Amino acid sequence: RHQKAAQIRANKRKAVIERRRGLDGGVAAPVLVTVISFGSSATDFVEGIAKCDETIVHTQGHNVAYFAIPRFKSRLGFLTPDLSKYDNVLDSIKVSDVVCFLWPTEAELSEEHHLLLTIVKAHGLPSYVNVAPHLNDIPIGKKREDARKHVQALISETNLTSNKLFCSDSTADFILLVRHFIDMKKNKMLLQKRRPHILVEKLDVVDDKAGICSVLATGYLRGPTWNVNHLVHIQGWGDFQLSRIIACDDPNPLKPPNVLATADEAVRESLQSEIVPDPMDAEQTWPDEYDNVPGTRNVPKGTSSYQAAWILDDDNEESAGESDEVEKYRREREDAQFPDEIDTPIGDLARIRFQKYRGLKSFRTSPWDPKENLPSDYARIFQFQNYKKTRKNVLSQIDDYDPASCVSSGQYVTLQIDRVPVTFQWNKDDPLVLYQLLPHEQRMSVLNFVIRKHPSCRVPITNKQKLIFNVGFRKFEACPVFSQHSNGNKFKMERFLPANTACVATVFAPITFPPASVLVFREGKGGKEVRSVIFSSNSLFYSIRVFQFLILYHAKIFEKGIPFSLTRIIYSVRCRIHYISHSLCDNSETDLNY
Repeated sequence: RHQKAAQIRANKRKAVIERRRGLDGGVAAPVLVTVISFGSSATDFVEGIAKCDETIVHTQGHNVAYFAIPRFKSRLGFLTPDLSKYDNVLDSIKVSDVVCFLWPTEAELSEEHHLLLTIVKAHGLPSYVNVAPHLNDIPIGKKREDARKHVQALISETNLTSNKLFCSDSTADFILLVRHFIDMKKNKMLLQKRRPHILVEKLDVVDDKAGICSVLATGYLRGPTWNVNHLVHIQGWGDFQLSRIIACDDPNPLKPPNVLATADEAVRESLQSEIVPDPMDAEQTWPDEYDNVPGTRNVPKGTSSYQAAWILDDDNEESAGESDEVEKYRREREDAQFPDEIDTPIGDLARIRFQKYRGLKSFRTSPWDPKENLPSDYARIFQFQNYKKTRKNVLSQIDDYDPASCVSSGQYVTLQIDRVPVTFQWNKDDPLVLYQLLPHEQRMSVLNFVIRKHPSCRVPITNKQKLIFNVGFRKFEACPVFSQHSNGNKFKMERFLPANTACVATVFAPITFPPASVLVFREGKGGKEVRSVIFSSNSLFYSIRVFQFLILYHAKIFEKGIPFSLTRIIYSVRCRIHYISHSLCDNSETDLNY
């Protein structure tokens, strides 16, 4: 019995090694390593690895340095993203098997590096390795050991402790690192396990017709098997259909090296993301008469209606912007000091301003129909009849393999993506990763994120302010509604993102099956043009919440007044609201029934 168990264990170990090296009849993609350096140059580190063995064959891919290492019968690829662009760092980590941190021997990190580490840890990491370059260059043994302890203490502070701290000062050190990169256990993120993906190395445009073209994206398949009938997501551009997957000659072969799959029109996923509502369905989702009332605009005196139509609202003037920021700080401070209290806006009738509010005897137990007076947008989005069952079925089909439509990972292939806008552009200095969508993930629905404000963000974040979301493999802009993170079926809406507590942000967005990491960034004054600057200075945080399609978010206020008369079930309260207009005071009186 013991001998049989030993043989089974040895066979499993042999199968793992062969699969890792691509000797089991399958193909293994190069092990991707993202190098994040807080001190010495990442490029020098990669060059040191290239020179540690004369048999290493170095080829330069797009933004990736590939090494074929006959000595270990394996291949490595190194990514060195620009640390000032958080987008590039996160995209590199999402596709990498290993992250290599290069720590400074001075054991000190700048504020920008601390913020980067916070974002990276919040996003999630695969397996990682800690390296201290130039540690052995310190001549005195005691000082060298003290420097090692300081670096290890810094690593412990950031909660990135590993079994060993490596050096990279000699050829032997680099060979030891290469062996460790190849043989170490690779702990992949859920995003890598569940979604096939490709780091694009070559992009060609074909069949340019009437503003629509086909794109040929070439790279190594990673993750589960890729089904040609499923949709592909291009970050920043949306979801598209595949027509076929073509095999290509591996440009970085370890040893000397036909269309693999063609889409079936009858079974491939639809691109429909929204429902087209039928006006004859009698759904109560259309705007009421108050939503259709036109707003007013301030124009110079004597301006005709024709001239006023040409006057554009300008909200970007510097003076107006500064006053808006000051007003935002003031309102956030008042909201923290006097929650659930609000002043009637000057110039507006209180009965008009608060006409949509409703009295509740108990915020927790009073009934409220969630489908009452739904916004019109709810007629266009998708709802799960049984979300948990759907999610279970979708995730159980990830490893299903159909030889006619699926392509196994590790192969160097070209994806032909159909109906891509000709305006599609790719900055070749940035990594481009394509992801296969799971079923239903192209459809729009209601997403709820549990987020928490990061201490580095000291700017007030108002309700429905435009923010940039990085959810799993997606990036999009949205104006979230903030609400309390609590139990129950009714949730109080927050006017500002709380500074010290978690809250729920609700948006309309494409479906993403949890768990998935969520990072939220504030947009700067320059908008998208300064997106890298936005990421470097303002960040918020969270995790994705269980899907709930209909959730009641209420703006909660208390009205104060003077009791006038009361019976067992009726209270009369005077002087609740004062409206001042041209020295006229209008006191309101209301009977509240309980």
